[in-house]
Amino acid sequence: MNQNVKLWLRAANPFTPPRGMAEAQRAARVGAVALGIEALASAISSIRTMADPSYMRDLMSQQFAQMQIPAKELEFQMAIFDAMRPMMAMLSLAIVVLMATVAVVQWRQMTRSIPIAMLLFGAYSIVTTIGVLAFGFFPKGAMDGWAMFSWALFAILSLPVIASYRGATALEKLKRTY
Repeated sequence: MNQNVKLWLRAANPFTPPRGMAEAQRAARVGAVALGIEALASAISSIRTMADPSYMRDLMSQQFAQMQIPAKELEFQMAIFDAMRPMMAMLSLAIVVLMATVAVVQWRQMTRSIPIAMLLFGAYSIVTTIGVLAFGFFPKGAMDGWAMFSWALFAILSLPVIASYRGATALEKLKRTY
């Protein structure tokens, strides 16, 4: 295996502390790579949702049916959803741009606040989804292959984000000593 790849894999391991300035920088930048991968996955998801509007419409109608909304109100809610779909698409693309921008900032600044924010957002997402699943508000079919892939990707990418936090913390300590 290439020596450079080995160095990056060591930096992405959250269980190995950085041994020096270069390794701490590499570890801090691993979070930017993880955020970039997450932004790419979100972009693919956004494009998929925009390309197939019936997918989200079907999920919403299933959720409204689960909530036992009367037919007249269901028609009104679906009209609101149809009107909001372009705004939701724009918002999802804006979030992708924001994620990519934050990834660039993390790459350049190597701060520990971005990995902390990423981990807190991920924890919030997990707790919210578990709560929604536990109370039965999740529409059937929403946990499809793409959703499961996104969850698995987040679980895998949380490890380099933890390594990024450790690297940024070590980098801060090393900068203070010089």
